[in-house]
Amino acid sequence: MRNKRDSQAQRSDRESGPSCPIRSCPHWAAASRTCMLVTDGLFLPVPEHIATYCTSSHYPFCSHYQLLATPADRLAPPDHLPINRRRFVRVPRYHVFRFSEITGSDHPPLERTEETWTIDLSQEGIRFASYHLLAPETMIRFSLEGQNSVCPPTGLGRVIWSEPLENTLLFHSGIALM
Repeated sequence: MRNKRDSQAQRSDRESGPSCPIRSCPHWAAASRTCMLVTDGLFLPVPEHIATYCTSSHYPFCSHYQLLATPADRLAPPDHLPINRRRFVRVPRYHVFRFSEITGSDHPPLERTEETWTIDLSQEGIRFASYHLLAPETMIRFSLEGQNSVCPPTGLGRVIWSEPLENTLLFHSGIALM
């Protein structure tokens, strides 16, 4: 019995010890669900914002972090941030994003249409949240709601990457516009 308890304590130390990198914004107060950077006015982030930025390693892309973090915070970004492979400038934009997968002629068409939201847009691609992992090279048909001057409101895209978003059941996916 003692060995089992000792091994559980050691496992707990490994999981929560100092060797684990910080994966959430250092300015996020989880207990009060507030951003400690915003001191003027009231900022109550919506759950999508919290999942996308506050509780993930993507926090340096948050507009509040970019505007209000000290230069020391921004000088040395953590090494676990995603690599920026885009050739065009990313414009953070929130739009309702509807998409459906396009299957080849040898597969039955998918009936599922998913409604999510965009994270950012560029002239040649879109990063969006999804409730499902999308396979690279998957073709999708999409539509964006709202005014947008960065990319077309409807079109076709090819999935370039898709990865799980930390601490959530969501995925971030990136498509190249066709």
